Amino acid sequence: MYFWGEQINQEIFDKVKKLLESQKYAVIATNKDNIPYTNIIAFASTEGLGNIYFATKRDSTKFLNLINNPCVSLLIDDSKNLSSDILNATAVSAEAEVKEINEEKEKLKKLLLEKHPELFDFLNEPNCELLKLEVKKYYYVDNFNNKQVLSFEKDMVS
Repeated sequence: MYFWGEQINQEIFDKVKKLLESQKYAVIATNKDNIPYTNIIAFASTEGLGNIYFATKRDSTKFLNLINNPCVSLLIDDSKNLSSDILNATAVSAEAEVKEINEEKEKLKKLLLEKHPELFDFLNEPNCELLKLEVKKYYYVDNFNNKQVLSFEKDMVS
């Protein structure tokens, strides 16, 4: 597989993809005045992993933070709240930038609804905004401290 004309590690790509497909929720960290703010979000990702989509209300603290600083971190994991998670759970942390979606909103809303049919009413509220995370880099961690990097940045393909 190639991004920016360079080959990436297919094994890492497949691990990240499997985790994103198997999990429904993530924790997003926004920032205001150098103070982190976290929320749980329902998300869906594209086949190539370069974009992740979620929705929020325009009057939420999360949305207001994103207007001021579009850089976010996202954490997705498969932990089960067990002691054994320290060795058995996997996690992906993503560095991303949030972008408003100006086109294909209905197609992307459908993508979210395929994974989260319970969001139908929420996604159709007038105050709801569908947003895109353009992922720059994924950090994949398993076995407690085995970290691998999957980069989408032009000059930092891993």
